[in-house]
Amino acid sequence: MLPVETDPPEVTIAFGPRIETLTGSRPEALAFGNGRVVAEGAVADLQRCFPRAVTRRLPGALLVPGFNDAHLHPSFAAQQALWVDLGPRRARDRGESLALLRERADRAGEGEWIIGAGYDVVHAPPPRLDRRSLDTVSTRHPVYVIGSTWHAAVANSRALDVITADPAATGSGGTLSRDRDGELDGWMYELPHMTAAWSGSILPELPRPALAGALREQNSRLNAHGITSYTDALVTPGTWAAYELLRREPGQTARAGIALWHAHRGLIGSLPLGSGFGDEWLRFVGVKLMYDGALSGGTCLCSEPYEGPAGSGTGIQVLSRAELTEIVAGLHGRGIRACVHANGDAAIADVLDAVEAARSRFPQVDVSHRIEHCSITDDALIERIAACGVIAVPFGGFVRYYGDDLVRMYSAPRAARVARHASLLAAGVSVAGSSDFPCGPVDVLTALDSLTSRTTESGRVIGERERLDVRRALWVYTAGSALATGEAAIKGRLAPGYLADFTVLSEDILKAEPGWPDRTRIVSTWVGGRQVWPR
Repeated sequence: MLPVETDPPEVTIAFGPRIETLTGSRPEALAFGNGRVVAEGAVADLQRCFPRAVTRRLPGALLVPGFNDAHLHPSFAAQQALWVDLGPRRARDRGESLALLRERADRAGEGEWIIGAGYDVVHAPPPRLDRRSLDTVSTRHPVYVIGSTWHAAVANSRALDVITADPAATGSGGTLSRDRDGELDGWMYELPHMTAAWSGSILPELPRPALAGALREQNSRLNAHGITSYTDALVTPGTWAAYELLRREPGQTARAGIALWHAHRGLIGSLPLGSGFGDEWLRFVGVKLMYDGALSGGTCLCSEPYEGPAGSGTGIQVLSRAELTEIVAGLHGRGIRACVHANGDAAIADVLDAVEAARSRFPQVDVSHRIEHCSITDDALIERIAACGVIAVPFGGFVRYYGDDLVRMYSAPRAARVARHASLLAAGVSVAGSSDFPCGPVDVLTALDSLTSRTTESGRVIGERERLDVRRALWVYTAGSALATGEAAIKGRLAPGYLADFTVLSEDILKAEPGWPDRTRIVSTWVGGRQVWPR
């Protein structure tokens, strides 16, 4: 029998859907107050324990811990909303993209940058945007368009002149594409784009209040997908400041972790973190490094060649091995988590070399580093990942959304070795859920379907042995993601002392009845015991 609380906080008792706590318990109801779960059990017992509590029957079939996306980019999506949105819902082809850019240029001040984002570099129908077509938008303004993978961009002549004048943009670690005549066609992959977008010295920063407002809207968008927590996997000091502004507002609807872009790592000790930085609403997860290119964009660093949009080869290596080793060791020595973007098998092997070297150099330091995406692996790499204690953050829904493209670019056998959640878990690796939104769709339910079916949009099954059952797929997107940010003691499960973050589904997906992915909807999303969706 639960003891009666003599001076209880304001408590709500919720019941109705079947409750999956991911702890092994099967309570009829949860009691929560002050933002946390305070008790679980039968409704009648909880009512005796908390006689002044409000009891609510929630609609829906299954209540689960809130979804936690361990790698996505709400700040990218927020910027895209404030720039010229060239996503497929706004611009279906080059003509519509150019028209939207011209509309913005007509309203811009002299010399103002015209920035577009979301242009589909994988599926855009020919002809693609290029330098010459963007010159028709304006010659008075720099025009810069970021591709949907955020690993490539295209610029007009004026913007290209600015970017190529920066020595950092023209070093090794990227590609400036040329046309058949040998002239720059405006397309840039990896380093030139990264220098332009994230150095803080080329593209103008958006006003921080406007960016904070756009981030607020992105949080609401994520709530609609059942997401209560996430890690923004690449932030700059300006984005960091916008998150701080948002955190000071009352009524937060999502908890954010941030990974600082490695070029700014020297500022960690001096950034204005704010008095509450590092709390349950906003926390520093680690430092983000980019070692190779994009899986869906066909630029990741592989041991064998393939055919991608940037041409044939083995992909793009953004940092040298020496740079990677130095940065990872420097972070490890300070006890800071390195969150290293590595898609291809050759890239993953190099990251493991760097982690092993750092652990050997500083054996007294205990910090778990992350491999972001960790896409193409073999059994030997998985054994090394487990031995290094590295956290893997593979794509959740990419087999569904990009599987057919992966087969086309990388071959069917190599595509079958993408996002090996089952093998990683079997090896004892901590595995988190990730959408990479807006580089990929954010829908968690479709990602869970992808993890359990490994079926592409055309109906092709890729890597059948890597299928998860629904419970393990749910664990990846909840408890697994909490491990990836060091918050396993307060997130990812529902038990007394844990945050009262949960999502209610219209179907009991754990029964895995046929057709559940098509029928299941998000009924409600709760953060800190407060319903944040529907609002």
